[in-house]
Amino acid sequence: MNVSSVTFQGHTFPIRLSAKVYTPKQSKTKNNNAARNNLTLLITHANGFHKELWEPILRRLFERQASVEANSIDHNVGWWIEKAIAIDAQNHGDSALLNKGHLNKDVFYWTEHAKDIQAILGQIHIGESKLVGVGHSFGGSSLLLTEIERPGSFYAIAAIDPTIRGNLSIVQGIADKARRRKNGWESEQAAREYFLSKDLFAVWDKEILGLHIEHGLYSTVADNAQKMLALKCDPAYEAATFSGWKEPIQIIFSRIKEISARVRIINGQVSVICPPDHAKKLSSMMKNADFRVVEKTGHLVVMENPVETEKELAAFLDEISANWKISPKSPFPPNPRL
Repeated sequence: MNVSSVTFQGHTFPIRLSAKVYTPKQSKTKNNNAARNNLTLLITHANGFHKELWEPILRRLFERQASVEANSIDHNVGWWIEKAIAIDAQNHGDSALLNKGHLNKDVFYWTEHAKDIQAILGQIHIGESKLVGVGHSFGGSSLLLTEIERPGSFYAIAAIDPTIRGNLSIVQGIADKARRRKNGWESEQAAREYFLSKDLFAVWDKEILGLHIEHGLYSTVADNAQKMLALKCDPAYEAATFSGWKEPIQIIFSRIKEISARVRIINGQVSVICPPDHAKKLSSMMKNADFRVVEKTGHLVVMENPVETEKELAAFLDEISANWKISPKSPFPPNPRL
């Protein structure tokens, strides 16, 4: 897949949002016409992480797409991802570096992330393709919040183990733990050894852990003037994001029945954030939603099992493609920028 970088304006000045745009290396065949179901994906990450962790899944989706294109007799069926736009929230990844000095280290409300997503949607051009939101945890919840606040933003949403629970003590405990997170290593190898020593990271896919070290850390200078690697998403930013969950989740719970976009919740079998019974309850509260379970995974489904996550996403795209409908007019005016 081809990769390019772009920066969007956030919903307030001077906030900027770093993004990467992924496109297929292969072109559609000449006998493939406009009836093919074109998609644009908008990808959002979990709290504490960043856009690049989606790359193994996106690569597999593009490989699957190319295989179908090469071997299918009828090129007017199925789906075709024209581009996938993966974004960093304003206090995460490369966005955090862009916005240094303008971020709140006490609380970051998820409604602010939803407003930034709305701002991005006003800066992209999707033509005749349909927009599908794909988000993990905090990112999935923010996509649902965006659709609630601005109906018609998405044709469909895949919410991967979304964080929509009401236990304040659990979330506050996670926030306190995030504030104490280690944030400084002398080398990539030292960082890798540290992550592998922690239960949270030890079960990650090896490629994704490598991407976290490559793209989630940056070179800086410690207080003793020694060079070191630190997290782009400072632990204070991660904790602030955990602290900003309550009001947005109340909005989602009280208005989730308003969502008419096609929604699929993909949750981890042993997730403590969105266990199967909770995913079932959430999907039953929406007009056109269901859920699927990834076996033997916890909350961090994307990082623990990207292979099965991609299969579930592909199956979702198959399903919405087979039931293609005319999309309502987008609430966002056309913009030729991207």
